[in-house]
Amino acid sequence: MNSRKGLVFIMLCTPLINKALDLSYKAHEHHLDRSGSPYIFHLYYIASQMEHENEICTALLKDILEDRTMNLTELAALGFSKCILEAITLLTRPKTMSFETYLRRVSKNELAKKVLIQDLSYDLLLQQVTAGMNETSQKKIMQKQNALSFLQSAC
Repeated sequence: MNSRKGLVFIMLCTPLINKALDLSYKAHEHHLDRSGSPYIFHLYYIASQMEHENEICTALLKDILEDRTMNLTELAALGFSKCILEAITLLTRPKTMSFETYLRRVSKNELAKKVLIQDLSYDLLLQQVTAGMNETSQKKIMQKQNALSFLQSAC
């Protein structure tokens, strides 16, 4: 839910989700997004769009490997399941991987795909609100719209 007074996030809460919330908060507590808002709000929003524990944990932890905050072994030791770890791995795009290859890879995993669809939707909204309509912004918006269409149509 989005209102002028602020954001409200409503989501399922379990002990594992509480761990993911704590880890994501610690990893991103000082990060800001393009609009100047705390980056953690981005993750909370995506998680609030999910229905199940695995989805919520994946949404909250989607950037944790990229940020080098934790590794898979540490996350597994904390009780995160193999399907969460696989999705987080797929959502972590190596710098050398093309965006198209990344999308094809993510599209083969339903959990990762669901999280990325919400991530792209949020990014598109933020891009349209915060960016001017210069040529670079237009290209980024078009790329994300195409990616979103691809993922939504991927079986």
